[in-house]
Amino acid sequence: MISSNSFVAWKRLAKYYVCKPSRELAYSFYILWICSHAYAMRQRNILSDNDWAGWLQWMRNIFRKGTIKEMWAQVETDRSFNPAFQNFVNTEMVAGK
Repeated sequence: MISSNSFVAWKRLAKYYVCKPSRELAYSFYILWICSHAYAMRQRNILSDNDWAGWLQWMRNIFRKGTIKEMWAQVETDRSFNPAFQNFVNTEMVAGK
């Protein structure tokens, strides 16, 4: 179930797109939310180094090869995600390290 905070963040995100939310918007936000959750699990030492390496590679691929990078440019100004995750994405994913 989606928490009320996630729904509010999703509604704020919808203002960047055409009047009504699209499937692409919902899917992109969900992908970013999954990445944020994986990052939070890594911060709490729930993921092993091997698990994190898999998530990290997957995240790098979606930012390099997908449209998530364009979505992120619009989303990050809204501060819908954890500031630590936003900093991580800006330094590791968007900067292309």
